[in-house]
Amino acid sequence: MVFFFEPFGFIRSTPVRRVTYADALRFGALHSEVYEEHGFDLVSVRAEPPHHRAALIAKLISQGG
Repeated sequence: MVFFFEPFGFIRSTPVRRVTYADALRFGALHSEVYEEHGFDLVSVRAEPPHHRAALIAKLISQGG
């Protein structure tokens, strides 16, 4: 099981993160495609507050996937 976090709709540039939002979306789509090609189950995690995301992940892990 691979968790993919949906974007919030923006990226903050930093001195070490210089990717554009469009590039980040392409990067995510490519990784999603490759994981699926290799037989992984992908779980989309909605753009919600961190505690909601963490709760979802904890729930799915505790259920064994």
